[in-house]
Amino acid sequence: MDYVGNSGEGSTAWSEHSKWQHTTMWGKITLALMKFGNNSFISAIVDALREDNTNNAQKYVPVFASMMVVIVAVVTAYAIGKIIQIFVGKEIVINQEIIIEEEVKLSDLIAAKKDKDAISNANESKKEKKRRNARSKTSK
Repeated sequence: MDYVGNSGEGSTAWSEHSKWQHTTMWGKITLALMKFGNNSFISAIVDALREDNTNNAQKYVPVFASMMVVIVAVVTAYAIGKIIQIFVGKEIVINQEIIIEEEVKLSDLIAAKKDKDAISNANESKKEKKRRNARSKTSK
């Protein structure tokens, strides 16, 4: 970064960048990641993985890292689902009312009443026949 510090434009750009890092949320995140990457413990792990070509850790660390990414994604999706379920509720109930409107003509009503009367008269006559049959059997 010395070449940036030598020119007049670069120094303003660098100060703008530094100001961005200290004042914005994303700038603070990049600073935190840079500090994490410059950590001596992380550097020691990376150096140990680079030194030995026959080390099995070189094979397993990327696999472990990708598995952790998948696990974090699944847990995040599960947590977001639970949060949404808190707001929505456990069950979604849909209430529907069905209203059937039917136009009935007066002539149809009169015909239906006549049919009903005819059926009730037929039932009464059947009952009378049964009573007569019962009386005639008891009188014999």
